[in-house]
Amino acid sequence: MVRPADNREVVSPNLTGPIPFFGEPVAQQNFIRNIVLAIAAVITVGLFFLDVFYGAMAVIILGVLFMSFRIMGETTHFPDVIASLPEDARGIILRNRGNETAQDIHVTLVPQNLEFDLPNLEADATHIFALPNMIESVKVLLTYKNQQGHMASRTFRLSSIGEKTEEEDPLKPVFPMFGWKK
Repeated sequence: MVRPADNREVVSPNLTGPIPFFGEPVAQQNFIRNIVLAIAAVITVGLFFLDVFYGAMAVIILGVLFMSFRIMGETTHFPDVIASLPEDARGIILRNRGNETAQDIHVTLVPQNLEFDLPNLEADATHIFALPNMIESVKVLLTYKNQQGHMASRTFRLSSIGEKTEEEDPLKPVFPMFGWKK
């Protein structure tokens, strides 16, 4: 939808992001996870009495469940805002690839000496800042915070003529797991 007052295009979030665990709030999610782990532990002990090999398989499945819940807990509350150029290079596209709303987004374009502020960007949402002129190459400085108030900043070097200007670490995970450097 295009808002005529400021000529910005806003695309609503799609539903391809992380699926909530039974649609419950976070406190109930943790409670449900603990109940699932407790039931799995009781079943594991019962299988040990039935047969040692069944019990050993259940221990492995219990470990996988525990690690899955642990990783799931580390990847919540994580907005991941990226910047890119549209095909006509007459704007800056901001996209939140994370699973939480990014708040107080501040965008600085260097060397164009332009700054933009966006109050929030929902998970999996896109916002386009329209610019009057085409941009050949630009450095975009982004600062934003999540709903808990943790600040994050990122820098993007963008080019409209196809030059690869940003170095991507091929080993960087999609979500910063296990204390990955940000």
